[in-house]
Amino acid sequence: MVAAMSDEPPNPKLQVQIDDDVSQGVYSNLVLLNHTENEFVLDFACREMEDASLLRDLPKDKTVAVGVIDVRTLEVEAPEQVAERVRKVIAHIEPERVTLTTDCGMKQLPRPCAREKLRALAAGARIVRAELA
Repeated sequence: MVAAMSDEPPNPKLQVQIDDDVSQGVYSNLVLLNHTENEFVLDFACREMEDASLLRDLPKDKTVAVGVIDVRTLEVEAPEQVAERVRKVIAHIEPERVTLTTDCGMKQLPRPCAREKLRALAAGARIVRAELA
């Protein structure tokens, strides 16, 4: 027998709060949405890490998945470029609260390019981990 639909928890409504200064002008395209109950997912690489300082204002009980690979270009980032992006992030939030990811998905990229971008992400992360050790 199939479980009744009522056995599933209801879908909560999405609630977004944006300060007036963020909702107008330069920041009009920046909205922080919860990915899970505990994590924000933010794309920064496509904007060269602009506004990374906003990470300071995240609630202390939240983590963040930060895009450090720009998927809108076929240019493969150098590991040091990725490491520099990571450094900009951890200048504003504890490394323990950070997960590195790409800006959005990589479906539109040719597979060889996507693989190299992921290798650059891993290599950049290793550089910063070594610095923190």
